[in-house]
Amino acid sequence: FGTLLLLGDSPEPSRQTLTHDVLTRQLRIVGTHNAKLSGDAAWWTEERQIGFFLELIARGEMRVADLVTHRFGPEDPQEVYQLLQRQRETAMGVLFDWRGLNPGR
Repeated sequence: FGTLLLLGDSPEPSRQTLTHDVLTRQLRIVGTHNAKLSGDAAWWTEERQIGFFLELIARGEMRVADLVTHRFGPEDPQEVYQLLQRQRETAMGVLFDWRGLNPGR
């Protein structure tokens, strides 16, 4: 049980599907795509939303590690772009890992 918030939009909204996992958990689904808030909701600015999101990540209350599906060194940009063109549906989050580029720093 719980609430699933669909924020924003996918490139092809008509092709969105709900998985068996979503349906069997009896989730309440809320869709939102409004960047301009009015009234009392205006307090909840984009800056505050981002801050809250980052705070949840820092406290370990927002799981984001699963969003990274691929890691590449910065010397492999062509491979990354090919992946994004050919396998877009499997590339949720692609990172360039710069840590090994300048050892000792």
